[in-house]
Amino acid sequence: MRISVPLAALVLGASAFLAHDCLGDTNHEHRQLFSVSPGQLLDVQLDTGGSLRIVAWNRDQVLVDTDWREETCPDALINASRSPEGVLLSSRYRPDSGDTHSCSMKVEIHVPSRFDVHVRSAGGGIEIVDVRGSFEGHTGGGSLALRGVRGRAELRTGGGEIRVRDSELDGHLATGGGHVSLQNVRGDVSARSGSEPGVKRGRMRSQ
Repeated sequence: MRISVPLAALVLGASAFLAHDCLGDTNHEHRQLFSVSPGQLLDVQLDTGGSLRIVAWNRDQVLVDTDWREETCPDALINASRSPEGVLLSSRYRPDSGDTHSCSMKVEIHVPSRFDVHVRSAGGGIEIVDVRGSFEGHTGGGSLALRGVRGRAELRTGGGEIRVRDSELDGHLATGGGHVSLQNVRGDVSARSGSEPGVKRGRMRSQ
């Protein structure tokens, strides 16, 4: 059974913890904390789009932090919940809000160092830092940035640069248009851009 808590309500059990472990300043609008097990799944479904940053930390917990505000992302419904696989974060527009929308929102999520990630976003960059696992999904537009990651990636963006460095990675990365940069990347990973010729690949692993 999925347990759902609106992001507008701060998890009471996390309040004392967050007072000692803030991610930065205190201007963040919504935070939620979930206990998880390493190797579970973070499922992100952003129908509104948004800038997404996922960072590993040394805790068996997922911390969801957004700067959502009504004036910058009106008519949006945002929810974080536990799921059988781990944690689900979703955003969508109210059904009666019409067909034209504008949303500016940043999401930062801390996950255990070993955790899988699935992303489906209408648009906005995706950044993943220091996580080991499987990374899958797509964004309608925005950069893909991976740093210090290990595992397998199947990620694509409708347009935006791809930057990968200091990683050990298999899989495929693709962008509809934008520069591709692989720096200090090992593994059977390939990256392709619709605006650049050829395919860039990671270095072969040592035998």
